[in-house]
Amino acid sequence: MLNQLKIAYTKKALEIFGSIKGRDIVDVNDTDFTDIASVVMTDADEDRFVFDKEMLFSFNIPVFFIKTKAGLVDDSVIGKVYRVIDLNDTDHAFY
Repeated sequence: MLNQLKIAYTKKALEIFGSIKGRDIVDVNDTDFTDIASVVMTDADEDRFVFDKEMLFSFNIPVFFIKTKAGLVDDSVIGKVYRVIDLNDTDHAFY
């Protein structure tokens, strides 16, 4: 039987967005990305250390970027994420 892949969160993303029901979670700093389905991070994270994780891009793992602040998301970030979620514009409840 195959195990379901986990969702990796930054601490700030988990605090702001919460976990997805039915999915195991892991801190983005505590994984080697071999069992990760996606990564969730925010513009409130102090640095963009997630983008330095080579295995993340080697495994082609989608990164969801939660926008909490006003203004545009930097183009350098847009090129590295799968999707931007604007909390000011989105109902982010998952069922």
